Amino acid sequence: MDIQVSKLRVLKQSYLSEHYDLEDRVLKYYPQTIKEYEERIAGYENDATLVEQHKPQGEDKFCPMTLKGMTYTEKADAGEMLLAICKDYPMSAATEIGSYRGFRIEIYYDTVNAHYCMNLCGKASSIRSDFWQRSLRIPCIYLKPPLIYCPTPPI
Repeated sequence: MDIQVSKLRVLKQSYLSEHYDLEDRVLKYYPQTIKEYEERIAGYENDATLVEQHKPQGEDKFCPMTLKGMTYTEKADAGEMLLAICKDYPMSAATEIGSYRGFRIEIYYDTVNAHYCMNLCGKASSIRSDFWQRSLRIPCIYLKPPLIYCPTPPI
């Protein structure tokens, strides 16, 4: 009988512990998480609006790209300037170099994979995904060495 009472006490403690843990989640963790997701959604909505405002124009469907204060309307010129900038910035820290379609452009050298990465930064810049890479392709020339678009900046 004493063994069963001990087991019941242990089960009660386990239940109460789980109950209090769930209460904490409902009162603290979930509201904070919901707020973070709402902020992300608002950021994505702002970024989507920005994309719509800066649609490609003309025959070649290339949006002007601003690099180091100069605006490039030709793909080849923008690609050459990107290569020149890569040679100037061999640093692994992300550096802002211009803008494209309303987004800030950051470039950095990924020392682990030995290639350059480019980030397009908007309101939801901390959580870029493949969606933004596909919808905001930077249609430059085929470059050697290639610029690889990384979804997140280095840590």
